[in-house]
Amino acid sequence: MPRLITGRNRKRRLESSTIWGIVAVLFLAALLFKSFLFNEGKISDSGLSAELMARLDTVQLPVPLQAIPPGKKLDESDFELAEFPKSVASSSVIKDISTMKGSTAMVRLPEKLPITFGQVSLNGQSGNPILDEVTDGMRAMTIKVDATSAVEGWAGSGSYVDVLLVERDKTSVVAERVKILSAERSVVPVESGTAPSVPSTVTILVTQEQCLAINTAIPLGRIALALRHSGDDKNWQRKSYDAERLRKLDNEKQRVEIRGYLSIKEQNGEKKSFALADGRWIKAGEHPPEGFFVAEDQSSKSN
Repeated sequence: MPRLITGRNRKRRLESSTIWGIVAVLFLAALLFKSFLFNEGKISDSGLSAELMARLDTVQLPVPLQAIPPGKKLDESDFELAEFPKSVASSSVIKDISTMKGSTAMVRLPEKLPITFGQVSLNGQSGNPILDEVTDGMRAMTIKVDATSAVEGWAGSGSYVDVLLVERDKTSVVAERVKILSAERSVVPVESGTAPSVPSTVTILVTQEQCLAINTAIPLGRIALALRHSGDDKNWQRKSYDAERLRKLDNEKQRVEIRGYLSIKEQNGEKKSFALADGRWIKAGEHPPEGFFVAEDQSSKSN
């Protein structure tokens, strides 16, 4: 049943409402004054500071101290903990670096930034077999080859070769003991007893200086590969060979010292002559060399 409000009751209710209104106004004024003092930094021990409030909304994540190049293992890098907003720490972000032992960076990892699981290989492999071979200070480069320069394809993945520059009048050694990483984009070594296919390109592992030397040599002539045994670490005795030396060598071969001469006349009347040179008998002309003569009976005489 509705309550009837008389004049006296109305007066009492008004007085009570006025008192409570004054109390509410005073309470609100106190809150505003306290907020003003807090914002001005005059109350340092009241409530939570802004720094503490920020810490409540952040999380510590491991970050590399220096940028990590692709192919490098995380175990070989230094990390520290840095604070980031909680919104950054998604399920894909690595929160405990100790669980990533043996992992490898698949891409470049910037310094001072969190890393994700998608940026690393958990099984220690980058997923790029060529990249795994390129250690610090080394480079991978590709050169064009054919059946001749690639040793009919036997200079395949895993082989060691020497890189030669073939010019018109000269052949030079440009780089020694270079490993072939892949042939025609295949990292599978040549199998024993199987005729290899001839690649059109090979990717080789070189030092920085070898990389510069080979690229400088390419426009000068033709690049050829000389296959060597994997255990052979000896250098070439001669680094270059020119046409002039080849001509001199040919002349030296022609100046052979003759130590004997033999001329035989067979029953059919055919005459055959031989000269003793370098310890063996070789066919010679009909006329004996200077210093040698043949007896009348055509028997062999030698002085």
